[in-house]
Amino acid sequence: MTTAPSRVGGLLLALLLLVPLGAAAAPAGQGSARYLDPPLRGLDHAGRTVLEVAPVFLYAMRSVLRGQAEDGPGIGLELRLARGLEGSGDEVGLRLRGSYLAAWPGVMLSGGYRTYFGRERWKTFLEIELALAYHGGPQAGLRAAGGMIYELGPDAGLVLELGALGTAGAAMFGWAEARAALQLRF
Repeated sequence: MTTAPSRVGGLLLALLLLVPLGAAAAPAGQGSARYLDPPLRGLDHAGRTVLEVAPVFLYAMRSVLRGQAEDGPGIGLELRLARGLEGSGDEVGLRLRGSYLAAWPGVMLSGGYRTYFGRERWKTFLEIELALAYHGGPQAGLRAAGGMIYELGPDAGLVLELGALGTAGAAMFGWAEARAALQLRF
């Protein structure tokens, strides 16, 4: 006849044997994603090509070297192409924007780095870019932005972003911007 302590000991021994076997049978490379629900595992951007299309709402202030200053609202259309980095899922990308800023039509090309925080359906991100612009003359500057993305699935997401851009050249510009984008991943 077995006693209760020997049954508990047998159960503990069985658990000690089964837990390492279960861990060894788990697929490699999923250790960092084990806390995610199975449908959410494909939501990072590692190794994926990213395309974003967005309307941009801007407020610009322009200061010409002769001391004139003007400001006003603007709109733009933006295309962003990026590549997700293996391992981290962060992105390196290029952005092309055509805009009409308070009577100054122009274009901007920028490139930089976006880092994501989280691997869930809702993520936040920070972005830093170097920019070349032409709004009445050539300019160069720095763009910084932050935002969030809602993952619609492994191949698409909705992006909300707020940013600021400062450029110097033929004139000095300061931009405040807001954008809502559709992100597609290939």
